[in-house]
Amino acid sequence: MQFGGGHATWPLHAMAGIGIVMMMLIFGHIRFAVFPRIRRAVQAQKWPDGVQAVGTIRRLVLINIVLDVVTIGVAVLSRGF
Repeated sequence: MQFGGGHATWPLHAMAGIGIVMMMLIFGHIRFAVFPRIRRAVQAQKWPDGVQAVGTIRRLVLINIVLDVVTIGVAVLSRGF
């Protein structure tokens, strides 16, 4: 009961929430939505469509990196809790 998470401090909840956004939402979108677009574009030799999809992945990875830095910042700031 003590380690169930209900009594965890806000930094732990923040890190868990950010982790869910990073791994489940962003990576899942890349893997199951954007990557198939790249595959179809390459097979059809529609290079502009492939470039657009790669640009989408690039932006999502950049968002993921920013969320990584925020998570590290929350972890460092939470040492006093």
